[in-house]
Amino acid sequence: MAHLLLIGTVLLISLATFGDALQCFDCAGLSDPKCQDPFNSNNVKINICPAGQDKSCLKSKGKAGGIDLAARHCSPLPADGCYEATINGVTTTMCSCSSDLCNGSSKRLSLGGAGGTVILLSTVALILRCHL
Repeated sequence: MAHLLLIGTVLLISLATFGDALQCFDCAGLSDPKCQDPFNSNNVKINICPAGQDKSCLKSKGKAGGIDLAARHCSPLPADGCYEATINGVTTTMCSCSSDLCNGSSKRLSLGGAGGTVILLSTVALILRCHL
């Protein structure tokens, strides 16, 4: 009986802590080739998005110096479309979505508007800083 009570308590705490938390794939293409499309989710880290980073799952794709880049992670911005731009020769597409593990898709998701522009420019700046 004590075991059942302990198991029930652990399950209840788990559901209260993680039940509504958004889960996203978390990887970067250069350090993890499985992050590239076609996406291979086997052994890719799944992140339970922390408070402040739990509005959407993000997938970004770009090409710099002939190298395909991809990243998937949690985002603080709401999911609302896709956005694509070329800045300093780096073409980047950023898409977000709001269901668990939705950034595993090899297809376009959704991200746009001002939030998309901020994320896009931040990612392009990071790509340029790290790889050029």
